[in-house]
Amino acid sequence: MKMSIIKICMSDPLIFFSPEGEKLKEAIVENAERVDIISLNNQPYFQWLKGLKSMPWLSVWDVYVKLDGKEAVEYAKSVSEKLKILAADRNGIDTYIVEQETYKEPVNRAEVITSCYFWNYENDKALREEKMAEHFVMEQAQRYYDYVVFQKVIETITKDSPHYDFFFESHVSDPNGINEIYSKPALGNMREHSKFFLNVDSRLLSFGHVEILK
Repeated sequence: MKMSIIKICMSDPLIFFSPEGEKLKEAIVENAERVDIISLNNQPYFQWLKGLKSMPWLSVWDVYVKLDGKEAVEYAKSVSEKLKILAADRNGIDTYIVEQETYKEPVNRAEVITSCYFWNYENDKALREEKMAEHFVMEQAQRYYDYVVFQKVIETITKDSPHYDFFFESHVSDPNGINEIYSKPALGNMREHSKFFLNVDSRLLSFGHVEILK
């Protein structure tokens, strides 16, 4: 059976500290093949966010489940509704189903660079796909990236959520890696190339660290 990836973005991860939240967390993990949790924290790298917008969430979960099609959608809706009941901010839960391409293996406890975008709709889908494939190869040449993920959103589950099209994620295990990446001129060339398939004005950029639960 095909693996589906449910991406849950939360403004209030403290919901899991309640008894009901703990039970829901246990159920999510038990039903999943893998769960990656990114805790977002921009403080250490605030200098690289000047003039940029950051993600509104505090925690992003990638939940890998052996469900396909409608079953994955129904499961994602069920989890989202339960989370919204527990959350202080009912609008602080944004859930997507994504498909992804990865390079190398995830690194538990690594630092993370992550961002989301809308497509550049001025270019047609064929050109966007071509340039995205080129860009994925370019990312693999980045010295400090231990793991790279390109995620395309195939369905937005929470109806009031922004309909983002693309999520990027990279794991960086070198403690100086992120500062090295953002201080190099080559990053400017990467940003220029990404304009072929992404609306870079829509970018939300954040930093954090990852915990792989299973």
